[in-house]
Amino acid sequence: MAAEKAEEKQDQPAPSAKGKLKPIIIVAALMIGEGIGIYLLTNFISPDPDLGNAEEIVVEVDPFESENELKICETQATNSKEGKTYGYHLEVSAIVAAENKEMVERFVEARAQSIRDRIQTIIRSADPEDLKDPALQVIKRQLKFELNNLLSKELIEEVLIPNMIRSRTHL
Repeated sequence: MAAEKAEEKQDQPAPSAKGKLKPIIIVAALMIGEGIGIYLLTNFISPDPDLGNAEEIVVEVDPFESENELKICETQATNSKEGKTYGYHLEVSAIVAAENKEMVERFVEARAQSIRDRIQTIIRSADPEDLKDPALQVIKRQLKFELNNLLSKELIEEVLIPNMIRSRTHL
């Protein structure tokens, strides 16, 4: 029985290298043809964009006139949400549009104590994780909301905290 099987295997011709390469060549030719077809079709359907007057569209914006930074206040606040009391010395500035700069400056002068009170309230009630965030995104968002709320208008575009020092108080 085993001898018969061995004879049958010997009677069958060995597959040639040409027989193994035929399917590979067919698949490669189909893939190349498909790639060329897709390339030609996409070039036909979507022609090159018309740049037209691209050089004329460039608008020069003066960075000194579009937005202005204003120092809102410098204050100190404490936070004891972790069970330990930490003191925060911070500076708060804001970016406002150039046309609103004078109005916001007058507001800051007139309501300086209200602004400091709101900032201290936000720091005192802030989650310690928000105060440890390097970007201070949550604190900035809250400050922007409160300052625009005091203004009764959306004049402040962004709040900046250029300086914030955290220190442990021994109370």
